[in-house]
Amino acid sequence: MAAFGFRPVRLMNGTAWNGAIIRHSILSGVAIACVGDLVDLAGTASISPIDGSILADLSIATAGSRIYGAITGFIPTTSSTNLDNPYGATGAYRECYVALAEPNLVFECVANSALVTSAIGQAYDPVCTAGTATTQISGNVLDSTAGSTGKSFQWVGVRNDPANLATLVSGTTLVANTTVIEVVCVEPSLFPTQLGTGV
Repeated sequence: MAAFGFRPVRLMNGTAWNGAIIRHSILSGVAIACVGDLVDLAGTASISPIDGSILADLSIATAGSRIYGAITGFIPTTSSTNLDNPYGATGAYRECYVALAEPNLVFECVANSALVTSAIGQAYDPVCTAGTATTQISGNVLDSTAGSTGKSFQWVGVRNDPANLATLVSGTTLVANTTVIEVVCVEPSLFPTQLGTGV
């Protein structure tokens, strides 16, 4: 399967993700943003042209940054450009919904190359490749280079889906880069006081 970004699917305890999302804005300086893109807080806020709400602005995440969440959808603003292209590939101001990268929320994604199943439990950073105006699909994937600390995501499993069987290589010891895997964010930008020192 080609890259589709990061998609929230369930909680670590096996219960379904309830669809909880937060509304945010993305400034016009961000050229392309797509569903599935990982994001950080930009440190600024905007007033929505839709209803006057004050929304925290987002920036596209980069490898090694603390992840705030993943974009799950877009809201067309009053701009006709946004109505025609709500993904904002032209860099217009836009608004979106984000699933927060809580430590218990499992995301699906693919990696940029094969993964060894014995490395399940290892930590990985994302590769935040931009999507395109043509496909409007996120290019975000998991970097297959594992580490023990200082990485954003932990690989926790492989999606239990018959479609994944065809992508397994050498039995179950190697997972191809087309296999949908499951990860959790271990370095989220939210809840820093609860997760950090001095609690």
